[in-house]
Amino acid sequence: MGGRSGLWTIASFLILKIPTGPSLRLNTCFQDVSRLSVGAKVQVAGVDVVTVREVRAQPMDKACPGAVEMELRTPYELKIPSDSVASTATVAFGGTYLEIDISGASGPPIQNGGWLASKESVKFTAAAVDRAVKAVELLKKLSDEEKASNAQAAKTRPDAKAPAKSTPSSVPK
Repeated sequence: MGGRSGLWTIASFLILKIPTGPSLRLNTCFQDVSRLSVGAKVQVAGVDVVTVREVRAQPMDKACPGAVEMELRTPYELKIPSDSVASTATVAFGGTYLEIDISGASGPPIQNGGWLASKESVKFTAAAVDRAVKAVELLKKLSDEEKASNAQAAKTRPDAKAPAKSTPSSVPK
């Protein structure tokens, strides 16, 4: 009898963990899906709404070389505007998730099986970071030179006055 109760416990736990409620299956395309994997989180307005179901390479399809299928499942009906945009985002320690941006969207709700536009994320290469660091260093150097030039000009102008010293005001007793 103990074996059956254990099975019932496991079965009821699994049933409780299966997402129920309305679902919405959506698709999107990216030029590069190398950091996205099956099971990655999908977020709408910062809320997790289940996971990526499938990531497919389609090298012969130049318009959609990386197809992504997701299934959004919530306890309530989720209406995603059809002009929302999907993009990938990376968390601090390397995990990648899919984000659906609804902030600028105003279209009618997308239908089950519909396709969302996508926005590629920016990749930072070592060369790009190196160029950015050099540009910041150059700007700092130019700023320091400008400050030094202004300070020198202020010292040599005859009309330049020394800052007035403040004296404490006397308060009558």
